[in-house]
Amino acid sequence: MNDPPAGSHGAAGEMHGLVLREGRDGQRPERQLPEPTVLPDEFVLLMPSVAWQFGEKTPWRPAAGYLQAAALRHGSGRVAVFAEAGMFTAQLGGGEPPVRIGFNAPEASQNKQFILNTMRWLAGELPD
Repeated sequence: MNDPPAGSHGAAGEMHGLVLREGRDGQRPERQLPEPTVLPDEFVLLMPSVAWQFGEKTPWRPAAGYLQAAALRHGSGRVAVFAEAGMFTAQLGGGEPPVRIGFNAPEASQNKQFILNTMRWLAGELPD
């Protein structure tokens, strides 16, 4: 990403972080993409046998080096790919009280601005 959608872009607003939930098997492709968003060393992938049921015996593996997102120019257009879409939704997960996901998560205050910046970058309204 030459100038990633999450960056400061004047009228589109400034970004200071993004909350990611869940995760998929976003292993690095054979072809190197320009400056992808790579998960850091402390991230892990939880793999419950039943959705949203986690416990001490839930299988997991390190997620370091897996891709979460990439954005690039292709031909005359722009492409943005994300490994998981929960951060772009407004959900309530199971449990009491319900787990707030995506736009609903109190710690995800930057997610709405991020998707707005991404859409504006894809539309060509933000510079490379």
